[in-house]
Amino acid sequence: MYEINLIPWRERLQKRKLKAFITLLTLCFGIGAIIVSTAWLIASDNRRIEQARADYLDSRIAFVNSQLREIKEIEDKKKTITERIKVISSLQGDRHLIVRLFDSLAENTPDGVYFTSATKTKNLLTLTGLSTKNNEIADLLRNLDRSDVFSNPNLTYVNKVDKNSTVGRSGMHSEFLLTVIQNIETGDDAGEGAKHAKAE
Repeated sequence: MYEINLIPWRERLQKRKLKAFITLLTLCFGIGAIIVSTAWLIASDNRRIEQARADYLDSRIAFVNSQLREIKEIEDKKKTITERIKVISSLQGDRHLIVRLFDSLAENTPDGVYFTSATKTKNLLTLTGLSTKNNEIADLLRNLDRSDVFSNPNLTYVNKVDKNSTVGRSGMHSEFLLTVIQNIETGDDAGEGAKHAKAE
């Protein structure tokens, strides 16, 4: 009776199975690597696209902000120019009123009275000056009260001082301070609601 040795055949079968398993394992690993690489590339590309979008938005926001700053600067310049134009227009329109104001003040100032300073707050004039005699100050107050341009003169104080040659005359003088309301409205008073009528 013949005996058949099956051991070499089994070994070859096992080797073929092992080789097929390794081949399949290698193929699966390769497919997995391809899948992972593709997913990584897609994710990286998405991140790149999102970063590009974010950079574009940042650049547009910066551009808009710069435009807004320029618009604000232009508006500020326009406002400044407009205010200057208003001041110039006011000065041009009030020139005759200011001239009238000082002409009236000169006309109502008696001889012997000299003003050393004048300040204006809205429609209130504050005048300081010197006089050789007290009755000249009284005449000044009466003249201002009768004027159409001024009203309500109010003498704050009178002091005797020695003003040698200050006003072209030596000796004692009366230094005074008074306030008076102007009845004509200039550009400094416009819109202030401070126009006063002359007291009757």
